[in-house]
Amino acid sequence: METNKIYLGDCEEILKSFPDNSVDVVITSPPYNIGGKYKEYEDNLSSEEYYNFTRDVINQLLRVTNKQVFYNIQYLSGNKKALFRIIGDFAPWIKDMMIWKKPRAMATSYQTMVHNYEFIIVFDKDDKRSYDANLKGFMTCFEFDPNIEYHSDNNQAIMSKKMCTMLVQRFTKEGDVILDPFMGTGTTAVCALENNRSYLGIEIAKSCYDESLSRIDQVAKNKKLDLYFT
Repeated sequence: METNKIYLGDCEEILKSFPDNSVDVVITSPPYNIGGKYKEYEDNLSSEEYYNFTRDVINQLLRVTNKQVFYNIQYLSGNKKALFRIIGDFAPWIKDMMIWKKPRAMATSYQTMVHNYEFIIVFDKDDKRSYDANLKGFMTCFEFDPNIEYHSDNNQAIMSKKMCTMLVQRFTKEGDVILDPFMGTGTTAVCALENNRSYLGIEIAKSCYDESLSRIDQVAKNKKLDLYFT
């Protein structure tokens, strides 16, 4: 399967064309269903629609992935019911749960608690499989600032590059293919290339897709890589 490529379109449909076990690891952060964070994607499904969407995507990711799926998400009012249903339904395939603690966070209302952490849910279709990594001393709770490395007018919810780099370095090896079905502005691809991994991505918003290609092209030039973009 061709790698170092981003597909423009709906990941629900595009993932269906991927062969079984065609990528090594997934590192992704999906839309949180809170609206207003993306220029071309409204991100405001009903709870039932968001649950169905999330369930179908995770099923496809488990099918196409050789090893683990690292799924970074925060529970908020727009996704809480759906996310907790997902955790229950996929319990047999949840290998681990990591906590990303943020040193700073803002309350959305004086009557709500401040959620200064996010989950990284680790899915694996083989619950008896060991990680292909040396994890001696690795703690499942870690602290990173929210994204401070890159600003985009197209996407206000960019994954932390430091966190993504940690996952790439800890849980993949050189030559692995890393898939991000919600590629956004290209953070996962950038981290993959900077650490001598390959990537595959899917992005529904044309503005983010174009921006991700620009970021990737800059990394490729810096590393003198010969990449093919489609």
